[in-house]
Amino acid sequence: MYLSYTEYKELGGTMNEATFNKNEFEIENKIDYLTNGRIKNLSQVPQAVKMLCFRLGKSFWEKVEIDAPNNLTSYSNGIESFGYANTTASSQSSSISVIDKQINNLVAEYLWEYPELLYRGRTQWKRKL
Repeated sequence: MYLSYTEYKELGGTMNEATFNKNEFEIENKIDYLTNGRIKNLSQVPQAVKMLCFRLGKSFWEKVEIDAPNNLTSYSNGIESFGYANTTASSQSSSISVIDKQINNLVAEYLWEYPELLYRGRTQWKRKL
């Protein structure tokens, strides 16, 4: 767990523990996807990652904006599929939802000091955290 419930409450979080645990799992999965799971290999979780978890929890899961009706554009139940509002103008990024863009921007903003976590190339960065 990147951010404990105690740390979350100290930062001013308002979710109860059961809701927090469920949402923290979702947040960690999203961050792990965007960082290729590199944070799990670190001996200590950087403070920037903890703050990112808190910010994502406050911005998306705590307010439950991620599934708000105005963001949801389609739903399929051939085993769950959701479509979210998209306000992108370019054809290249038209498949990225507004929410995913906001999450990607927050991850890039909070983890800019750790390019080795976000690097998508073949070779690994040499710097050890």
